[in-house]
Amino acid sequence: MPLNYPLKHRYYFCDESSFINDEFMGIAGLVILEGSIPILTDELAKIRRTNGARGEIKWNNISKHEKQARIDFIDYFWLLSDQGRVDFHIRFAPFDKYDHNDYKRRRFDTTSRMFYELLLHRAVKHYGKWDRLFIRPDNGDCTSILPHLKAGLNADGVRRYRTNPQCVDSITCLDSEAEPILQLVDVVLGAFSALRNNRALIGAKREVADHALKTLQKRGHDLFTMYSGTRRFSIWNVIPQKAYQQS
Repeated sequence: MPLNYPLKHRYYFCDESSFINDEFMGIAGLVILEGSIPILTDELAKIRRTNGARGEIKWNNISKHEKQARIDFIDYFWLLSDQGRVDFHIRFAPFDKYDHNDYKRRRFDTTSRMFYELLLHRAVKHYGKWDRLFIRPDNGDCTSILPHLKAGLNADGVRRYRTNPQCVDSITCLDSEAEPILQLVDVVLGAFSALRNNRALIGAKREVADHALKTLQKRGHDLFTMYSGTRRFSIWNVIPQKAYQQS
Protein backbone atom coordinates (compact mmCIF):
# COMPACT_ATOMS: atom_id res chain seq x y z
CA MET A 1 0.00 0.00 0.00
CA PRO A 2 1.26 3.51 -0.73
CA LEU A 3 2.15 5.57 2.29
CA ASN A 4 -0.11 8.52 3.07
CA TYR A 5 2.61 10.98 4.01
CA PRO A 6 5.34 12.67 1.93
CA LEU A 7 8.65 10.85 2.00
CA LYS A 8 11.92 12.73 2.19
CA HIS A 9 14.44 11.63 -0.40
CA ARG A 10 17.83 10.95 1.15
CA TYR A 11 20.98 10.00 -0.72
CA TYR A 12 23.51 7.71 0.95
CA PHE A 13 26.98 8.06 -0.61
CA CYS A 14 29.32 5.29 0.56
CA ASP A 15 32.87 4.05 0.09
CA GLU A 16 35.43 1.62 1.53
CA SER A 17 39.04 1.99 2.68
CA SER A 18 41.95 -0.21 3.77
CA PHE A 19 41.08 -3.19 1.58
CA ILE A 20 44.71 -4.35 1.53
CA ASN A 21 47.60 -4.37 4.03
CA ASP A 22 45.75 -2.89 7.02
CA GLU A 23 44.25 -4.52 10.09
CA PHE A 24 40.96 -2.63 10.06
CA MET A 25 38.69 -2.30 7.06
CA GLY A 26 36.58 0.85 6.96
CA ILE A 27 33.17 1.35 5.32
CA ALA A 28 31.45 4.74 5.52
CA GLY A 29 28.29 6.44 4.34
CA LEU A 30 27.31 10.10 4.12
CA VAL A 31 23.60 11.01 4.19
CA ILE A 32 22.23 14.11 2.51
CA LEU A 33 18.78 15.28 1.49
CA GLU A 34 18.25 15.30 -2.26
CA GLY A 35 17.53 19.03 -2.41
CA SER A 36 20.83 19.84 -0.69
CA ILE A 37 23.01 18.05 -3.23
CA PRO A 38 23.37 20.94 -5.75
CA ILE A 39 24.44 23.38 -3.02
CA LEU A 40 26.96 20.94 -1.58
CA THR A 41 28.36 20.19 -5.03
CA ASP A 42 28.78 23.91 -5.75
CA GLU A 43 30.56 24.47 -2.44
CA LEU A 44 32.95 21.60 -3.10
CA ALA A 45 33.68 23.10 -6.52
CA LYS A 46 34.57 26.40 -4.83
CA ILE A 47 37.06 24.60 -2.59
CA ARG A 48 38.62 23.05 -5.68
CA ARG A 49 38.91 26.41 -7.43
CA THR A 50 40.35 28.14 -4.37
CA ASN A 51 43.08 25.51 -4.15
CA GLY A 52 43.64 25.14 -7.88
CA ALA A 53 42.88 21.42 -7.50
CA ARG A 54 43.04 19.25 -10.57
CA GLY A 55 41.75 15.76 -11.12
CA GLU A 56 40.07 13.61 -8.51
CA ILE A 57 40.53 14.62 -4.88
CA LYS A 58 41.34 11.44 -2.95
CA TRP A 59 43.09 10.44 0.23
CA ASN A 60 45.60 8.28 -1.62
CA ASN A 61 46.90 10.99 -3.95
CA ILE A 62 47.77 13.65 -1.37
CA SER A 63 50.93 15.61 -2.12
CA LYS A 64 52.51 18.58 -0.39
CA HIS A 65 51.13 20.85 -3.11
CA GLU A 66 47.59 19.51 -2.76
CA LYS A 67 47.21 18.87 0.96
CA GLN A 68 45.29 22.09 1.64
CA ALA A 69 42.40 20.97 -0.57
CA ARG A 70 42.09 17.82 1.56
CA ILE A 71 42.27 19.82 4.79
CA ASP A 72 39.59 22.15 3.45
CA PHE A 73 37.44 19.13 2.53
CA ILE A 74 37.72 17.86 6.11
CA ASP A 75 36.84 21.27 7.54
CA TYR A 76 33.90 21.53 5.16
CA PHE A 77 32.73 18.06 6.18
CA TRP A 78 32.65 19.12 9.83
CA LEU A 79 30.82 22.32 8.92
CA LEU A 80 28.15 20.24 7.20
CA SER A 81 27.97 17.85 10.13
CA ASP A 82 27.85 20.58 12.79
CA GLN A 83 25.06 22.34 10.91
CA GLY A 84 23.05 19.12 10.56
CA ARG A 85 23.23 19.21 6.77
CA VAL A 86 24.70 15.69 6.53
CA ASP A 87 24.88 12.57 8.68
CA PHE A 88 27.89 10.27 8.61
CA HIS A 89 28.42 6.66 9.72
CA ILE A 90 31.65 4.66 9.67
CA ARG A 91 32.09 0.94 10.39
CA PHE A 92 35.47 -0.60 11.19
CA ALA A 93 36.16 -4.33 11.42
CA PRO A 94 39.38 -6.41 11.67
CA PHE A 95 39.40 -7.64 8.10
CA ASP A 96 41.65 -10.67 8.56
CA LYS A 97 39.36 -12.03 11.29
CA TYR A 98 36.87 -12.94 8.56
CA ASP A 99 37.18 -16.23 6.70
CA HIS A 100 37.27 -14.92 3.15
CA ASN A 101 37.24 -18.49 1.82
CA ASP A 102 33.57 -18.68 2.83
CA TYR A 103 32.72 -16.62 -0.23
CA LYS A 104 33.21 -17.12 -3.97
CA ARG A 105 34.98 -13.78 -4.57
CA ARG A 106 36.73 -13.93 -1.20
CA ARG A 107 37.84 -10.49 0.01
CA PHE A 108 35.53 -8.72 -2.45
CA ASP A 109 32.48 -10.59 -1.17
CA THR A 110 33.52 -10.02 2.45
CA THR A 111 33.62 -6.30 1.73
CA SER A 112 30.23 -6.46 0.02
CA ARG A 113 28.80 -8.08 3.16
CA MET A 114 30.33 -5.32 5.26
CA PHE A 115 28.62 -2.76 3.03
CA TYR A 116 25.35 -4.61 3.51
CA GLU A 117 25.69 -4.46 7.30
CA LEU A 118 26.36 -0.72 7.22
CA LEU A 119 23.44 -0.10 4.87
CA LEU A 120 21.02 -2.22 6.91
CA HIS A 121 21.99 -1.16 10.42
CA ARG A 122 22.60 2.50 9.68
CA ALA A 123 20.89 3.72 6.49
CA VAL A 124 17.81 1.50 6.56
CA LYS A 125 17.45 1.48 10.35
CA HIS A 126 17.76 5.24 10.77
CA TYR A 127 15.84 6.47 7.72
CA GLY A 128 13.80 3.57 6.40
CA LYS A 129 10.58 4.27 8.29
CA TRP A 130 9.99 7.78 7.02
CA ASP A 131 12.26 8.37 4.03
CA ARG A 132 13.11 7.04 0.59
CA LEU A 133 16.77 5.99 0.22
CA PHE A 134 18.90 6.39 -2.89
CA ILE A 135 22.12 4.52 -2.16
CA ARG A 136 25.14 5.60 -4.20
CA PRO A 137 28.34 3.55 -3.61
CA ASP A 138 31.64 4.20 -5.33
CA ASN A 139 31.87 1.69 -8.16
CA GLY A 140 34.31 -1.22 -8.18
CA ASP A 141 34.59 -4.94 -7.50
CA CYS A 142 33.65 -4.50 -3.82
CA THR A 143 30.33 -2.82 -4.62
CA SER A 144 29.35 -4.38 -7.95
CA ILE A 145 26.82 -6.78 -6.40
CA LEU A 146 25.17 -4.19 -4.13
CA PRO A 147 22.50 -3.18 -6.71
CA HIS A 148 21.27 -6.79 -6.59
CA LEU A 149 20.78 -6.63 -2.81
CA LYS A 150 18.05 -3.99 -2.80
CA ALA A 151 15.23 -6.49 -2.22
CA GLY A 152 17.15 -8.09 0.64
CA LEU A 153 17.74 -4.76 2.34
CA ASN A 154 14.07 -3.86 2.06
CA ALA A 155 12.98 -7.24 3.41
CA ASP A 156 15.50 -7.20 6.27
CA GLY A 157 14.49 -3.63 7.08
CA VAL A 158 10.87 -4.67 7.56
CA ARG A 159 11.86 -7.73 9.59
CA ARG A 160 14.42 -6.04 11.83
CA TYR A 161 13.22 -2.44 12.06
CA ARG A 162 9.61 -2.32 10.76
CA THR A 163 10.57 0.01 7.94
CA ASN A 164 8.69 0.99 4.80
CA PRO A 165 8.85 -2.12 2.55
CA GLN A 166 10.15 0.02 -0.34
CA CYS A 167 12.42 2.32 1.65
CA VAL A 168 15.45 1.58 -0.57
CA ASP A 169 14.46 3.10 -3.89
CA SER A 170 17.65 2.28 -5.76
CA ILE A 171 21.30 1.27 -5.40
CA THR A 172 23.42 2.72 -8.19
CA CYS A 173 27.22 2.63 -8.25
CA LEU A 174 28.85 5.87 -9.37
CA ASP A 175 32.31 6.84 -10.61
CA SER A 176 33.98 8.87 -7.86
CA GLU A 177 36.03 10.74 -10.46
CA ALA A 178 32.80 12.38 -11.61
CA GLU A 179 31.04 12.60 -8.22
CA PRO A 180 32.51 15.18 -5.81
CA ILE A 181 30.45 13.98 -2.84
CA LEU A 182 32.11 10.57 -3.11
CA GLN A 183 35.47 12.36 -3.14
CA LEU A 184 34.49 14.08 0.11
CA VAL A 185 33.65 10.69 1.64
CA ASP A 186 36.94 9.26 0.37
CA VAL A 187 39.07 11.94 2.02
CA VAL A 188 37.29 11.76 5.38
CA LEU A 189 37.16 7.96 5.44
CA GLY A 190 40.76 7.68 4.25
CA ALA A 191 42.03 9.92 7.04
CA PHE A 192 40.02 8.14 9.73
CA SER A 193 41.07 4.71 8.44
CA ALA A 194 44.75 5.69 8.47
CA LEU A 195 44.36 6.83 12.07
CA ARG A 196 42.41 3.72 13.09
CA ASN A 197 45.19 1.54 11.67
CA ASN A 198 47.97 3.59 13.29
CA ARG A 199 49.73 3.93 9.96
CA ALA A 200 53.24 5.37 10.01
CA LEU A 201 52.40 8.39 7.89
CA ILE A 202 54.84 11.06 6.77
CA GLY A 203 54.69 14.38 4.99
CA ALA A 204 51.40 15.70 3.66
CA LYS A 205 49.39 12.64 4.69
CA ARG A 206 50.63 12.98 8.27
CA GLU A 207 49.54 16.63 8.35
CA VAL A 208 46.10 15.90 6.93
CA ALA A 209 45.57 12.93 9.27
CA ASP A 210 46.65 14.98 12.30
CA HIS A 211 44.18 17.67 11.31
CA ALA A 212 41.42 15.08 10.95
CA LEU A 213 42.21 13.66 14.39
CA LYS A 214 42.23 17.08 16.04
CA THR A 215 38.87 18.01 14.56
CA LEU A 216 37.42 14.61 15.51
CA GLN A 217 38.60 14.82 19.11
CA LYS A 218 37.37 18.41 19.40
CA ARG A 219 33.86 17.01 18.96
CA GLY A 220 34.36 14.29 21.57
CA HIS A 221 34.55 11.28 19.26
CA ASP A 222 36.85 8.27 19.58
CA LEU A 223 38.00 5.96 16.79
CA PHE A 224 38.92 3.09 19.09
CA THR A 225 35.94 2.41 21.35
CA MET A 226 33.24 -0.07 20.39
CA TYR A 227 30.77 2.69 19.55
CA SER A 228 31.04 6.46 19.57
CA GLY A 229 28.45 8.96 18.41
CA THR A 230 24.75 9.30 17.62
CA ARG A 231 22.43 8.77 14.70
CA ARG A 232 23.88 11.91 13.13
CA PHE A 233 27.52 10.84 13.42
CA SER A 234 28.74 7.41 14.48
CA ILE A 235 31.91 5.33 14.63
CA TRP A 236 31.12 1.62 14.93
CA ASN A 237 33.89 -0.89 15.71
CA VAL A 238 32.73 -4.42 14.99
CA ILE A 239 33.90 -7.79 16.27
CA PRO A 240 33.16 -10.43 13.60
CA GLN A 241 30.95 -13.23 14.90
CA LYS A 242 33.53 -15.97 14.34
CA ALA A 243 36.24 -13.91 16.04
CA TYR A 244 33.89 -13.27 18.95
CA GLN A 245 33.14 -16.99 19.33
CA GLN A 246 36.85 -17.81 19.35
CA SER A 247 37.77 -15.18 21.96
